[in-house]
Amino acid sequence: FRNVAPRQGNWLSVRAIDPRLKRDAYGAEIRVHVGEKHWLRLSNPAQSYLCSCSPIAHFGLGKVVGYDRIAVVWPDGLRETFPGGAVNRQVELRRGEGKSP
Repeated sequence: FRNVAPRQGNWLSVRAIDPRLKRDAYGAEIRVHVGEKHWLRLSNPAQSYLCSCSPIAHFGLGKVVGYDRIAVVWPDGLRETFPGGAVNRQVELRRGEGKSP
């Protein structure tokens, strides 16, 4: 089988890392903000019973060509924001490198 659907829309993948733990920040809430809109995903490698998948949060952004900021609530409750940028790429966010709101 082959997926021959046309490419539509832009995307952004976000990896949230906690350097203190030297791994992905499982349970982090990640919000991508564009103007008045925002999209929410969780960094969660468990999607079903006895399985694992990538903890990278993937956002389908449609016609959006850039994002304003990314807000992260880390698993311990710390809140940080990271500056905006271009879409159609993967970004890595590290705990402690953002700004507190």
